[in-house]
This record gives sequence, structure tokens and C-alpha cells, in this order.
Amino acid sequence: MKSSWLKLVLGISILFAGAQITIAYTDKTVPPVTVLNRTFSIEPSYDLAGAVAGKSLVLRIKVTTASRGEDFLRILDVPVVAEGNSNNLITFTSLGNRDDFGGVLLSREYTYDVQLGAKAEPMRYKIKIDMRYLNGEVMPWFFYLNVGVVSKGRLEVAGEEGDEPPSFTTGIFKGREASYDLPLRNSFADYTVFINKVRIQSEPEGLIKTKEILFPDPVILAPAEEKTLPLSFDVLPLSIRNIVRGLASTSKLKVDVTYNDGEERVITDFKPRVKFNIVPSGSVIFAAVLCGLLFGVLIRSILEFMLFKKQITRRGLAKVLTYSIVFGVLLVILVVAGKIEIKAFAISGSYDNPLAMLIMGLVGAVLGLQLIIGWFKSLKAD
Repeated sequence: MKSSWLKLVLGISILFAGAQITIAYTDKTVPPVTVLNRTFSIEPSYDLAGAVAGKSLVLRIKVTTASRGEDFLRILDVPVVAEGNSNNLITFTSLGNRDDFGGVLLSREYTYDVQLGAKAEPMRYKIKIDMRYLNGEVMPWFFYLNVGVVSKGRLEVAGEEGDEPPSFTTGIFKGREASYDLPLRNSFADYTVFINKVRIQSEPEGLIKTKEILFPDPVILAPAEEKTLPLSFDVLPLSIRNIVRGLASTSKLKVDVTYNDGEERVITDFKPRVKFNIVPSGSVIFAAVLCGLLFGVLIRSILEFMLFKKQITRRGLAKVLTYSIVFGVLLVILVVAGKIEIKAFAISGSYDNPLAMLIMGLVGAVLGLQLIIGWFKSLKAD
């Protein structure tokens, strides 16, 4: 017998534990109705988080009074959207009413099935119901139904389409810290946005360190407000792959934003992409040019040595090294300044690419003198 009772208690516990408990939102801001010395409070309630476009919900309107009488305040027909172009996307169906006249408070609860169309705009809809008062008069009564979305929200990236993409500097052996203020706009008509979390990564991967940022104090944007979202992250060191292939101008900063609309609805599909550039530090570019010059000097020396059939003197070798470096540096400066273009190597515009700068230094050391003389002659000819 005792075992049977234990099984029964355990079964009831499991049943209650598995049941989903929904705490309904009750609008207590609606003023009461007083007629013939009797006061009636009117409270609409529904699952606020479940009031989502494309779904349905149960709306309850409870009418309560503390005084007895022969008649009771009545709701006629079903609610309708009073303002806003709903395009029949919000419809109400009566599910009946229930009276509770046994206690100190007398109440009548009306229940409605509400169908929210998938194209319903996220906003506060003004809802009208007709009330029959105790004296027979019919008067309209209003409340607001807060309809929202859980995808395709109204938080947007602000700024112009043609804005200059941000640039972040990094090195070869050590990365750099970077920060970026993402401009945002709250385009919800009625709801205040609360940003709680963002996740940052790069596209392609390997340019910045993936990071998740939590905001204990949410970033708040009122309707129509624009504000920047502060982001900080680590730019990773340049990999050999990036140095060889160059840094693509199509790199994107991926920001996954988690926010809520202030009405218990969490939106996670806002994933803006911001184009950005990774720029090697000045020391990286200088080291690339220097390596190119040294490599070019070595090649030039070997060529000179082979040309003179191993009869080059130390003085001649020093001369070769000197003018190779001098004219190589001069050529690099002229190319960077835009005064001369090495079309054969197509590197005139790749000054943020360490490999291109290395080649530029190499070409300058090997052919610098000849190219500069040729360029100078072409100027005289003009």
C-alpha cells in the first residue's frame, strides 16, 4: 500500500515537472470603468513572449468588481484592430467566457483565440472592444496588443553604403588590439532594443580572434535612435598564407548580435557583415623591402660576377652593392609615390602586401639603375 502511494506521488511530481508553465503578461494600466456606482476593473492578459507574428495566442480579458448587483458589465462581439493598417492580419475568435461569482470579488473572464499573420508588423496594435454598460449604453474600450518577431527584427546597421571600410593594423609575429564602433539604428516603431551579447569573428577565418562580448548593462536603443556598439578584439598575426596571397579587400567582420525588444522576445538572427582591411604595420613593410633589397643585391652581385668571369675586384663588388641598394631604394620610393609603374610585375598598387613590397625591393636592387635611367629619358623625350 505504501509503495502504491509513493508511485502515485512520484507520478504526479513528474507530471508537474514536465508541464510548461507560462506566466501571462497582464496589462494593469487600463483605467477602470465606473457606472451606476459600481466600479469594474478590466485586465487583458496574454503570453507576451508568444505574441509573435506568424503564430497564435490566447487572449483573456477579465472583468472584476467588488460589489454585487443584478447585472454585469458585458463585452459584445470580438475585439478588432482599431488603428494601424493590419490588413486583416490580426483576427480574433471567441472561445467563450467563464463566471466566478462565488467569492468576495465577482469576475467574468472572456477568452479569445488570436491569429497573428506572418506579415504583421512588430508594433503595439490598438485594439477596440465594445462594452455594454449596466444602463444599456454601448461604449468602446481600448487596450494595446504588443505583437513582435523573433527573427528579421528592426535593429539595423546605420551609416551610408559607400562608407570607407575600417582598417586594422597587425604584425607578423605579434598581433594587435583593435576596436570598432558598429553604428546601429533601432527601426522598431514602438519597442526599445536591449543588446545583451555579441560574437565577433572574421570572414575568412584567421584574421581576427573569435570573441564573445557580454554586456552586463545592456546597450539600449529607443525607437528611431542611432547609437554605436563598441567592439574590441585581437587582430591575429599575419600568416604565411596571407603574406603570399595578399590581404583580400573582401574580408568581413562578422558580428552576431543577440538582443531583445523589451517585450520578452529574444532575437538572434541579426548578423551584420562589415568589410574591413588588414594593414601590415610599418615595420613589416620596411622589413619586406629590406629583404627584397638584400636578395636583389645578392642576385646582382652574382650576375656581375658571372658577367666579368670571376675577375671582379673587391672595389668593383662594393660599387655594385652600393648602387644596387641606392637605386633600389630610390625606385621603391618612386613607385610608392606613384611616379613610376612597374607594369611587368603589376605591383604598383599593392603597398599593403609584404610580398609585393619584397618583390619591389628585389626588382629595385637588380634593375633599379636601368629603370630609372629609362624613366628619366622618357621624361626628356616628352
